[in-house]
Amino acid sequence: MFLNSNKIHVYYPKYFDQVYHYNKDHSRQYRLDSLEKIVRLKNKLDKDHYFKLITVDKTDPTPLQLAHTPKYIKALLSGKPIKLANSSGFIWQSTTADTILTGWVPPIL
Repeated sequence: MFLNSNKIHVYYPKYFDQVYHYNKDHSRQYRLDSLEKIVRLKNKLDKDHYFKLITVDKTDPTPLQLAHTPKYIKALLSGKPIKLANSSGFIWQSTTADTILTGWVPPIL
């Protein structure tokens, strides 16, 4: 969280707006509750004059480095140790590293 111009800067990954999960036969799409909460929080903060929402759509390691340890970032990219990679509440998958490298960063308050 950064205080600048009397507003709190909040980084939000644009990618989250496009993340959906599908049932086994891909006939139904949905968001996991944990992701839906983040999207709803973003929408509320965007309307609040105390916050400046900064949408991140390109890889910039700065927000990740401000909020997380190098060990955690390495776990997100590699999946090892798996307990640490899953500690955010999202289940780590082999596509996680690609997602992070193409612009995903966790929201930072």
